[in-house]
Amino acid sequence: MPSLLLAAQTVRVGIYHNSPKVAIAESGEAQGIFVDILEAIAREEGWAMEYLPGTWGEGLDRLAAGEIDLMPDVAYSTTREAQFDFHQEPVISSWFQLYTRRGSGIRSIPDLAGKRVMVLERSVQQAAFEQLAGSFGFQVTLLPVPDYRTMFAQVAAGEADAAITNRYYGLMHAAQYDLEDTAVVFHPTNLFYAAPEGKNGALLRAIDRHLVRMKGDPGSVYYQTLERWISEKVDFSLPDWVKVAALVAGIVLLLSLAGGALLKRQVNMRTLQLRQRNEEMAFFNRTLRATASSLELATVLEEATRGALELTGFDGGVFCLRDAEQGRLEVAARIGPCGEADCARDGGPLRDALCPGMVENLGGQPVLRHAATANTPLPCGNVHAEGVCWNAFFPLAVQGRTVGLLCLYSRRAEAPAQRLLDLVQELCVPVALALENSRLYEETRRHALELEQRVSERTHELSQITVALFKAKQAAESADRLKSAFLATMSHELRTPLNSIIGFTGLVLQEIPGPLNGEQKKQLGMVRDSARHLLALINDVLDISKIEAGELDVIAEPYDLAASITKVVGIVAPLAEKKGLTLTVEGVEGAGTLVGDARRVEQILLNLLGNAVKFTEQGGVTLSVERVNDYSEGGSAPPREVVVVGVTDTGIGIREEDMSQLFQPFRQIDSALSRQHEGTGLGLAICHRLAGLMGGCIEAESRWGEGSRFTLRLPRHGTTEEEVADGE
Repeated sequence: MPSLLLAAQTVRVGIYHNSPKVAIAESGEAQGIFVDILEAIAREEGWAMEYLPGTWGEGLDRLAAGEIDLMPDVAYSTTREAQFDFHQEPVISSWFQLYTRRGSGIRSIPDLAGKRVMVLERSVQQAAFEQLAGSFGFQVTLLPVPDYRTMFAQVAAGEADAAITNRYYGLMHAAQYDLEDTAVVFHPTNLFYAAPEGKNGALLRAIDRHLVRMKGDPGSVYYQTLERWISEKVDFSLPDWVKVAALVAGIVLLLSLAGGALLKRQVNMRTLQLRQRNEEMAFFNRTLRATASSLELATVLEEATRGALELTGFDGGVFCLRDAEQGRLEVAARIGPCGEADCARDGGPLRDALCPGMVENLGGQPVLRHAATANTPLPCGNVHAEGVCWNAFFPLAVQGRTVGLLCLYSRRAEAPAQRLLDLVQELCVPVALALENSRLYEETRRHALELEQRVSERTHELSQITVALFKAKQAAESADRLKSAFLATMSHELRTPLNSIIGFTGLVLQEIPGPLNGEQKKQLGMVRDSARHLLALINDVLDISKIEAGELDVIAEPYDLAASITKVVGIVAPLAEKKGLTLTVEGVEGAGTLVGDARRVEQILLNLLGNAVKFTEQGGVTLSVERVNDYSEGGSAPPREVVVVGVTDTGIGIREEDMSQLFQPFRQIDSALSRQHEGTGLGLAICHRLAGLMGGCIEAESRWGEGSRFTLRLPRHGTTEEEVADGE
């Protein structure tokens, strides 16, 4: 029954080119998986559909502005959840895969170092691939483009080295541009319809209700749509002689019965062939989805073997994986009436001398053998039981390497159809890629464990080094510059493994290698947060070391102070809101344009505001901006225009005896407070030095138990390096 809330509603839907999921036909009509499913729901709900074509980015902008009601084919992410609303039941699942020109030499992620890779602008794949590439420690140039057609065309023309697309678009269009897929497959994703935030809740609930019902009915529009767009299509056409026979039957009425019977027989045969073909393709696609939706090696192999048996009608078989070091084949999956002794002569790994030789001699092509004509034992000891008539062997190759062998057997006397063997061979291609992906994921997980161990060791080393540095500082202040250089070197060395462990921990938390339980997620989250905290400490140490060594440069260029303040306040506001504090900004409209280093100014403001919120439990924090004339230079020199930014809080304040230590590095004014509020003792020292490098200064006023005020003074027109040197 149509929803009373949405009956007769016009639903505006954004569409773009991403066939077969969603596309715009040459006639201008919307089509694709998402469109067919939505049209079916609309017919039952009584909605009128209106489609607005455009690019992917234009669709997201329209959705955010409320100009459309739905955007199809949107991957869920925490960032998008803050902008849009999603329904609960995913429409389909997909992942991203890398495509290149034939002969490019790109086979895995390390081959992409220094390459140009095209991604869909403003898509989830861009951020996911940046994180994936960054975890390997090399640079990749990402080239955002508005649609996949442009992406494939430019890669084919040599304007880029590779393209990242979803698996549906790649399967349908890669051959058209003479592109080939690679073993780089990542980021499994659920896809939904998205609506503007806070709107169309009833619309999304209706979609969820219909999706759950459709998925529970194998004959529903949902499965018909998937088969239509993903399965191979077989066109039906009558033979010419049948048409002639039909024409003659129409003219010669006396022969109509005989001609009609003959025609009916031919049509029935052709219909039966088409039905068989559709069933075979349904088996093929079901197996492909089953193998592609799992990262578990055992599941992939079992589903692939089961699918091959359904396609061919064989009785059973085994899936063997090749040991890369020893070259022998190991039984990894077994289906059918095949005992241990049947499937392998010694009941375990296939160590027959014929096995490695057969794998090499197949040359990547399947082999069908009639058991009755073989004068030698069957290759690889597949089955030795009496009654087996046919054996079929399908090698699986990735990048020229044979990684496994699918062995099937049949006790039927008739030979299997060649088209069925061809389908199994086609099925082996994505299965081989799935095997390679599983291997890569295992390597990634092993590297992550190794990196975790290295980070633990390096963390212990850093702890010892830090203690030694503190003692050295107390013993000899004259060794300051040497200490700074040493810290800078160690910081650079430590950031690399820390970034790696953060990246790989993120991959594991996304459950890419496999699902995690709650305790595992909690522990990995603690590892990631600790690594991030340590990285922040190292960055602070590196900054103070560069400053003390005279190697930190600040730039002097015009920037909008109001924009910088707005940016920093936006970052700190959620922290203040979480603690129930008011965050007030005054006088920012008259801040104007300054000359200096905007990034360093934002670093100072973020530290001052962050400290104010951290040490304030009730009340609020106020940021004020004022432009004044500075007469401090005296004499006949004209006054210098200065911008004064004040940060005032109602927090715990600072004791008078601690004020002298406030801007000293590695000093925190109270040990009890340092335990309560995490910190390195470097933030204010760095801000004080940065302000000085830009010709300004930071001052502090405070009353214990009443609050504090930090004042940042910056020259509006900047200060040259010579002036800074003179001031020192």
